[in-house]
Amino acid sequence: MKIKLCSLMLILICLFSTIAKADEQFAILDSSQDALQSRVDTIQNARQELILCYFTFDQDEVSTMLLSLLKQASNRGVNVKLLVDAYYNGMSKAMMKLVKENGIDLKLYAPFNLFKPGRWWKRMHNKFLIADGEILLSGGRNVKNEYFGMHESHNYIDRDIIVASKKAAQTARNYFFDLWNSKVVKTPKTKHVKDKKIIEAKKNLAKGRELLVTHPTLRLNTGNIWVKEINPLDEYEFIYDPIKKKSHQGTGDRLLKELEQASSSVKIETPYFVLTNRMMKLLKKLRKRGVSIRILTNSLSSSDVILSQASYLNRRNKLLKMGVELHEVLTSKIGLHAKSYVIDNSTAIIGTFNFNGRSLHQDFEVLTLSRNTDVVDELNKSMEQHLEYARLVEQDGTLEGFNVKFPEVKLGKKIGAFLTRILLAPILRVQI
Repeated sequence: MKIKLCSLMLILICLFSTIAKADEQFAILDSSQDALQSRVDTIQNARQELILCYFTFDQDEVSTMLLSLLKQASNRGVNVKLLVDAYYNGMSKAMMKLVKENGIDLKLYAPFNLFKPGRWWKRMHNKFLIADGEILLSGGRNVKNEYFGMHESHNYIDRDIIVASKKAAQTARNYFFDLWNSKVVKTPKTKHVKDKKIIEAKKNLAKGRELLVTHPTLRLNTGNIWVKEINPLDEYEFIYDPIKKKSHQGTGDRLLKELEQASSSVKIETPYFVLTNRMMKLLKKLRKRGVSIRILTNSLSSSDVILSQASYLNRRNKLLKMGVELHEVLTSKIGLHAKSYVIDNSTAIIGTFNFNGRSLHQDFEVLTLSRNTDVVDELNKSMEQHLEYARLVEQDGTLEGFNVKFPEVKLGKKIGAFLTRILLAPILRVQI
């Protein structure tokens, strides 16, 4: 009797959860579980079209699970398109060949070209999924294990937002097809692949299919609708960079203009915090106006890019003297990867834009902006939760609760960061 009662309660809880989510126009995806489940549900619910545009798409467990679902979607008549940056594509030629044979239209952004050096450093940093031209899921997560809590040793604190907004989804869709049809995007060459490699890729995909069923928390065929468009007038704006080159119409200028209009407070989460002179001047200007600034970024312990961290450390003391409140994630097993902004508790921005020179001047980025008070409130709560992984940076540069500047960091990493701060960071600030 008790078992039956517990089963009934579990069913009711799941049903209630589905109904509750279906009554929302947006959901902020903080936990790895929600991030993965929402993608699974959105792909399985799609009936006409699925568009995926990602900086990194691997062939590990998470990647093959999603590829298996995309294959199933294609089999039921859904038009599936996948665009990945060529430099950060983790799929082998054999895997890409299988992907195309499974009905997924695959292209790569800007494969290496010796005679196009201008493209070497300008990458497509986008991360978004569009379902049936109505649902937009975008944020910081690439398609790789560590962005979904499935890496053995190092995972990321990250964030996405899923919204039901035809306006935002259609803007993203139009942008995607402009990019898809541009000259810089190419279909991968997969004709000459050894049979041995094909067999390995098939085994990899089979593991992904199995994991969909055996995953401890994932549920399939739930019919769960995470979001639906309740009020078409609600503002969810998809912001992107022009196809040909970065310009004043892109993500960087728009973000800085939004920040410049702040009158009371600015909250920033950025894993790679490398200030250009323009960014530094903006923060100084805001502080002189009395705007409070709180920034969460990585510590030397949690950072996976020493060059980026070294550049931040070169300006950390100046930021502290300006009165900027700095927090650093302090753990070697988890790193910050979320990129989000709250301005005056009235504007929420979630996307791929790191507060650094690369995002401002080089890479293609995307942002989702909303002035909906519920979105702002939820993002504020989410950012507060992320602070639990961090420590406040004191005025002397030490972290709260420690009497040293770089706790939980091995000597080799400290020496590497020191040398990088002196030799490379001042020169390569825009590149990182």
